[in-house]
Amino acid sequence: MKKGKISKYFAILLFITVLTIVAIAGTYAKYTSNFSGTGSAVAANWVVTVNGNNPGTNVFTLTTSNKIYPGSVNVNLGDLVIANGSDTVKAQITSITVTPRGTNSSNLTIDRDYPSTITLNAGQSTTVPVKATWTYTNDDETTYNNQTITFDVAITVDQVQ
Repeated sequence: MKKGKISKYFAILLFITVLTIVAIAGTYAKYTSNFSGTGSAVAANWVVTVNGNNPGTNVFTLTTSNKIYPGSVNVNLGDLVIANGSDTVKAQITSITVTPRGTNSSNLTIDRDYPSTITLNAGQSTTVPVKATWTYTNDDETTYNNQTITFDVAITVDQVQ
């Protein structure tokens, strides 16, 4: 019986010794290197223009020699040339809103003969005609006679992934 107890203690001692050697050897026998550095990237160019102008307030004016009058249909008010000058990024025209301004233009509506969204690949452009229809009214001829009708035009262009 004594011999069995001694063997058991010897086995436990041998196991603890092996674990200690492995732990110490793993700590001292490593090569460790640390590296650091920097990197840089260039952001893609975002250049969208309307009629050749960069984004901002009142960057273009639609002026037409076409006369508009009550009862007229699809009168061309002008063209919007929307260009994506980026060399990488796609652009999407998500809205074009043309709103007549003034009290005498309540029967004037803007025709939308363009899609609700237009995608422009890098370097691509498109021309969007802006057309108006004026519902016929029985107003007095002096109400609209030779009146200049002003439009507010808003365009939203977003990046496409």
